[in-house]
Amino acid sequence: MPMVVGQDAYIIVAYIKSYKVIEDISARVDVKAAYQHPAADFWERLPASATKEQVLEYWNKRVSAAVDGPSGIVTVRVRAFTPDDAVKILNAIIWASENLANDISVRARRDMVSKAENEVTRAVGVAQQALNDLQRFRERAGVLDPVSSATMTNTLLLQLLGEKIKLENELYVLQRVSPDNTAGQRVLRTSIDSVQQQVDRLKNSLTGQSTEGRSIAAALVDYERLEMQRILSQKLLALAQEALQRAAQRASRQNIYVTTFVAPFVPQESEYPQRWQLLAMYCSLVLISWGILTLLLATVDDHRI
Repeated sequence: MPMVVGQDAYIIVAYIKSYKVIEDISARVDVKAAYQHPAADFWERLPASATKEQVLEYWNKRVSAAVDGPSGIVTVRVRAFTPDDAVKILNAIIWASENLANDISVRARRDMVSKAENEVTRAVGVAQQALNDLQRFRERAGVLDPVSSATMTNTLLLQLLGEKIKLENELYVLQRVSPDNTAGQRVLRTSIDSVQQQVDRLKNSLTGQSTEGRSIAAALVDYERLEMQRILSQKLLALAQEALQRAAQRASRQNIYVTTFVAPFVPQESEYPQRWQLLAMYCSLVLISWGILTLLLATVDDHRI
């Protein structure tokens, strides 16, 4: 009685009841020869000209398999004309069932790992495409990182505003000391105008109110979009690689096990044919036939009278 883990026990039972198991165990035991034993009654033997359908029907009459749902225990019973043939057939069935379980496990593991590898390959392609798009953007825009460039521009703008405030304070002090338009005041006004022009140019470059500004603003939008795609593709790649590692770990463990805890043994007594039962049945049939015949004869005699 083998034990199979999980619902796969039903697969084993269906396999035992199929013609495939007969073909698979033919490498170990000649099923037709075992059931065409010359010492057996001719009406019990497998016909020599039996088709596959007839062989399968005969097989299911001689071999039974049932599964206990809660425990997953599969019970297999084999009837043959000799004890040795019964044990050989049962051992061959267990061997074929173990091979089937291993094949199912290998195929399941291969499919699991193959799907995970395909996901990794797809994620690598997406990540590489994101990197290529970002590289083409940098070549087209002429900057490596528009965000850093904008940050540097903003820093320079703050410095210029601080310089302008300083110059304006100096001009205010000079005007309080000397109301006349002195040379020092004219120099400060010129410096303030120059700084203001630089401030206006930097503001326009950040707000997109000039040709250069529109270029930087558009570059920032495109760069942030491409950078987000790159980050997402990298995260998806990391998740796919983790899934591949988990699939490889699960694949290293067999999913289906066939464990035989009651080994086949050579029977000491035969269950079939049940001679006493057959003898009693034959005697009953003879008595019934004799009674019917006697009744018919009595009826005929009555009609003659």
